[in-house]
Amino acid sequence: MDELLPPGASSNRPIAVKKSETTDADDLLPPAAEKSPKKKRLEKADRVAEDQIGPSKPGVAADGSVLIPTDDGGFIALREPVKTVSVKGQEIELRRLTPEEKAARRFKRNLFVAGFGMLFLIAMMLIMHFLRN
Repeated sequence: MDELLPPGASSNRPIAVKKSETTDADDLLPPAAEKSPKKKRLEKADRVAEDQIGPSKPGVAADGSVLIPTDDGGFIALREPVKTVSVKGQEIELRRLTPEEKAARRFKRNLFVAGFGMLFLIAMMLIMHFLRN
């Protein structure tokens, strides 16, 4: 088995494994990284939130746009672009289906496939029956 190993490697040597009693996220960082950058960001975010009046995180407006706070205390509203298609000269707005609409379409599709499968099986049974006689 040792002949399959690369030169200088031996399977007889024990492998030293460092075991630590606690695993800290700082142990997983590369040597040049700062210690606990997440903690510093959280502390800074808490201080900024205390200094500001109003929501410091993005929110959602009633029309579905996302509100992002600015440095001067205002908000910027971001909206997704509306996708439209032209069908027979009419512009139709494309949107995502709601979970209820998805469930209804899935039920109709499953019903159609089950019905088609049953008709196919019945047709095959009839063909086999008439070929046998």
